[in-house]
Amino acid sequence: MFVRGALFSCGDGHAAQGDGEVCGSAIETHMLVKARLTVIKPGAGGLQPSAPLLQYLTPKEVGLPGPHYATTGIGPDLFAAAREAVGLMVRWLVENRALDPYDAYIVCSCAGDLKITTVVARPNWIVAFHMPLSIFPE
Repeated sequence: MFVRGALFSCGDGHAAQGDGEVCGSAIETHMLVKARLTVIKPGAGGLQPSAPLLQYLTPKEVGLPGPHYATTGIGPDLFAAAREAVGLMVRWLVENRALDPYDAYIVCSCAGDLKITTVVARPNWIVAFHMPLSIFPE
């Protein structure tokens, strides 16, 4: 059901997704959702969101244990730095884990973690992309 101005959506459950979902791929699954909605009327005071707010509690520690292999992107354009970090990881997976480039990109989206690591070195932002090595058989 669509209600204009409701600012609520729910769905697209993922069993696994790396931070950043870099290519739109994740491991899809069904989910059980328990939601409480509160109507905030204009002029009622307090928070007046202009977009959906994303707040959630995970049932346990999130992420896979280390070690992780990481690549970085550095530059004045945050998006370009993120693309560089992901691109270098795809290349590493192709060269070191014998993955097809397309499959490597999907693995990045399902298991990798895209992190903004430095914002104080203006104008050069540093973005790191971490891949947990525990997802690969030895």
